[in-house]
Amino acid sequence: MKILILIFYLIKLSISISLQFSNSLQRFVYDDVTDTIILASVNHIYSLNGSNLSILSDIDTSLSSSKIDQDCSIKNKSSLSKSLYYFSTSSYLTPSINNTFNQLLLLTNNGTILICSTSNRGRSCQLRSLINLDFMKNSSQRVVSSSPFLPSVGLINKNNQILYISNTYDSVCDPFYEIPTISGRHLVDNDFLSIINLNSGQSALQQSTYTLRLLNIRLIRDFFLYYLYAFEYKHFSYFLTIQQSDIHHTRKHKLQTKILRFCQTLKQPIIKSYVELPLTCGKDYHYLVRAKFSNEKKILYGLFRNTTSANSSSTSHAICSYSIDTIQEAFFQTIKRCLVDGKGHRGLDFISPDTHCIPSNNLNQMNHDYCPDENDRFFQYPIGGHRSIEQIEPIIELYDRVNFTAIEIGSNEKDTIILIGDDNGTVHTFQTSNTNETYKQSFQSKIIVDLKLINTIPTLKDAKLIVLTENLIIKQNLSTCEQYTTCNECSTIPRCHWCSRENRCTATFECEYENQRTNRINMCAYIEQVIPQTISLNLLNIELQVKFNVPLRSDTDEYMCRFTFKNGEQLYRTNASLNHNIVKCFPPVLNNINQAIYNVVLSIEHVKRNVTFGSSSLIFLNCSNVKSCSSCALYSNLCLWNRETVKCIFQQNDRFLLSDNQSLSINSQQCPFIYLQQSRNRLAYHVDKTFIVHIEQCNQSVNISSCYLYDHRKRFSLFESNPVLIRSVNENNLCLLICSFQWSNSKNFNQISFHRPLNLYLSIQFSNKTISMIPHTPISLYHCEHMALNCTSCLQLDPSYECTWCNNMCMFKNQSRTCSTNSECLMPIIHTIEPLILPMNGGTLVTMKGKYFDLFGLSIQIADVPCQLIEQESSTNK
Repeated sequence: MKILILIFYLIKLSISISLQFSNSLQRFVYDDVTDTIILASVNHIYSLNGSNLSILSDIDTSLSSSKIDQDCSIKNKSSLSKSLYYFSTSSYLTPSINNTFNQLLLLTNNGTILICSTSNRGRSCQLRSLINLDFMKNSSQRVVSSSPFLPSVGLINKNNQILYISNTYDSVCDPFYEIPTISGRHLVDNDFLSIINLNSGQSALQQSTYTLRLLNIRLIRDFFLYYLYAFEYKHFSYFLTIQQSDIHHTRKHKLQTKILRFCQTLKQPIIKSYVELPLTCGKDYHYLVRAKFSNEKKILYGLFRNTTSANSSSTSHAICSYSIDTIQEAFFQTIKRCLVDGKGHRGLDFISPDTHCIPSNNLNQMNHDYCPDENDRFFQYPIGGHRSIEQIEPIIELYDRVNFTAIEIGSNEKDTIILIGDDNGTVHTFQTSNTNETYKQSFQSKIIVDLKLINTIPTLKDAKLIVLTENLIIKQNLSTCEQYTTCNECSTIPRCHWCSRENRCTATFECEYENQRTNRINMCAYIEQVIPQTISLNLLNIELQVKFNVPLRSDTDEYMCRFTFKNGEQLYRTNASLNHNIVKCFPPVLNNINQAIYNVVLSIEHVKRNVTFGSSSLIFLNCSNVKSCSSCALYSNLCLWNRETVKCIFQQNDRFLLSDNQSLSINSQQCPFIYLQQSRNRLAYHVDKTFIVHIEQCNQSVNISSCYLYDHRKRFSLFESNPVLIRSVNENNLCLLICSFQWSNSKNFNQISFHRPLNLYLSIQFSNKTISMIPHTPISLYHCEHMALNCTSCLQLDPSYECTWCNNMCMFKNQSRTCSTNSECLMPIIHTIEPLILPMNGGTLVTMKGKYFDLFGLSIQIADVPCQLIEQESSTNK
C-alpha cells in the first residue's frame, strides 16, 4: 500500500512544498497551461496540482505486469553491473514481482498525455487526459523497450502529431522484428501508434516504413547503442547516444558520444537522411550523462563524464554547450564532404554495409537545412562523420566524488543559470558568468532524478524549481533571497546579492545593473549622494563626488566609475580616486551627441575583480539639443532659453541672469506658448515657404485646422488648409506644426505695392475655431528687385535675404537659375566722353556713355579733379 506524506517548509517568506512516496519515482512532465504535473512512478501514474502538489488523480499500473515482464527486468538488472557503461539515472530501480516501470511520458498538444510502460513487453501505451488521467485510447503495438534499464527516448512534433521514438534494445526480451531502433508513429485516432507506412513499394522493411533498424540480429546482441536524449529543431529530429566507436574511428575510446539527426519529412525512410557525428567536451570528457536543449538560447547543454565507470577516484564531470548553428554547420560539412566531395564513409556498419562515399550532388543544391529529394534514387545514406563537434573549453569542470544524474537550464538576457543533480541527493547551482561560486542544496534522498524550472517567463525572478528524487517531488522558489531584508543578512547567504539600485536582496542573476560578484567586498556599500546629479556635456572639467554610506576598502583593488546608458548600448569607464567614503571621478567624453538628455546609471567597479557595486541615476544634459522652452527651464541651473535666437543655451556664468536681459527665459512661466522655430523669418516674393511652429503644453486633444499669413491691414493673405502636426517623442507636450504656404493660394496680393520689407503675421486656427497669433515674431515679406536697383546695393543686402545680381537686376537666388551672367558686379566700360577738351576753371557739363555704370556710392575724377554727379540725368549707361 502506498504512503503519501505532504511536507511544507516555511522559512520566512519562501515556501518549499514536498510530497513523499513509498514507491520509486521515475520521471515527470509539467503542463504550464493547466499548471499540472504528471508524475510516473513504479506501478503508478499521478496527476498533481502544480500550485500545491495535491494529488488530483492516481492510476495503478501494476495490474498489467506479467511473469515474463518481471523476468526481463530482473535479468537486465543483473546484467547491468557487467555493462560497458554505468548509468546512475536508473541504478536506484529494483525489479520485483508485479512491478511495472514507466518508459515514456510525453505531453501532446491537445491536452492529453502519452504514457508507455514496460508491461506486456512494451505493448502498454495509453493516451489519457491531463488532469483526471481519464483513459482515452491504447495501443497493442510494441513501442518501447521491455527494460527500465534500457530506456526509450522520444519527442512529439506538435505540428504533425507524430511520435519520433528511439529504443535501446533489450537483447533478451526485445525481438528484432517487432521493435525498430528508431521509428515515426501516428497519434491520430485510427492509426494510434502504428508505424508510418511510406508505401514506397520497396521490399526491404527499412525502406517501406518510417523506421531505422540495426543491420542484423547479431548487432542487437553485440553492438552497444544507448539512447539518452532527444530534441527537435526546424524540420530535424536529433538524438544523443552512447555507443561503440565505428571501425574507422582511430581514437582509443571504445565508447563515444554521438549526436544523430534525420529529416522529419514523412515521404522517405529515416535511413535516407540519417547522419551521425561524434560529440566531445574538452580534452577528457567523452561520455554523455544527461543533456538539455534550450529553446530560448538555441543551445544544447551536455553533462559529460571522463570515465565509463562510476565512483572512481579519477571520475570527474564537465558541462559543455553547443549552439544549434555550430551543430547545423557540422552536419552540413559532413553531408557536403560525402555527397559533393566524395570523401568519407556511409553505411556505418551497424545500420547498413559500410562503403565509401561517391560524389553525386552539386554544392548549389544544398544548404544547412538540406534533406534529400524523395525521388533521389542514388542511395547514399546513412552518413557517418568522424570529425567531432568539439567544445574545447568546458563551461565548468566538476571534481566532486559523486555521479551527476540531472541537468536543467535557466536563462535571462545577461546570464545562464545551470542546475545539476547528483546521486547523493544534492542540487548544484551556478551561473555561467561566475563558475567559481557554486551553491549546493541537499535533500533527504539518495538521488536527484530530474530537475525542471517553471514560471520562467518573462524573467527568472519568479521562477520555481521542481526537484524529483527517488521518493520525493519538491517545489520551491528558485531564489529565496527576498526573505532577507537587510544587506548584512543578504551578504551571508550563498547565491544572494544585495542589489543596491533596487535596495533589496536578490538572486545574483536578477540584479539588472550589477554583474554577479566574485567576492563580498563592499557588497553592502551603497551610494548616498552624487554631486552633481545633472551634468552638462558642455563642461569637460567638472568632477563628480560619489558619497557612500560606509568607508570603502582601499587595500583590495583599484576603482573606476562605470557609466551605463539606460538604452544598454553604451558603456563608459573613467578613472577614480578614493578618499575614505568618497569616490571622485570625471564624466566620460561622449561622441556623436545627438540627444538632449541621457539617462545614465553610475556604479563603481573593481578593476581587477570586474565586479560592480553601488548604483545611482544621473542625467547628462546637452542644452543645445533641447527643443522647447519649458524643457530648457527644467534645467535652469545649467540652461537658459533665449527667446531672441529661439534656442536653449548653456549658462556659462551669472551675467545671463541680469534682469535687464529681456530675451532670456529663466523659468517656465516666462516661456511663450507658441513660437516660430527660427529666430529670423523672411518670405521672398512669389517663393513658396514652409514655417515650423513650436507649440508647448500640447496635449493629445490639440489639433490644428489651418495656418494664415497676412499684413497688419489685412489687405492680402496666404492660406494653408492642411498643416501637419507632429508630436515630439523626446520632449513632453511639445508639438511641431508644419505650415507650408504656396503663392497660388494668395488673395488680393496684386493690389499691394511695396519697396521695403513688409511685416506679415502668422496665425493658426485650432479645431475648436480658436485663433492664436504668434506674438513678437513678424515675418518679413520682401522683393529683391524693389530693394536694390543696382549691383552693389543688391550684393550688400543682408545675406539672409538670399538676393543675387542676375541679368542686370536684383532677384531671389532660386529665381536666378537661368542667369546668363554671374552675380559679381562688372567693371564699368566707357565708350565716349563729351567734350574731350575742357577749360581749366571747371563748370563744364561732361557726358560719359558706356555700360555697367553703377551709381551706388560712385565717385568720378577727371585729371584728379572731383566731378559732381548729377543723378537725375544719369543711368547705368550714361
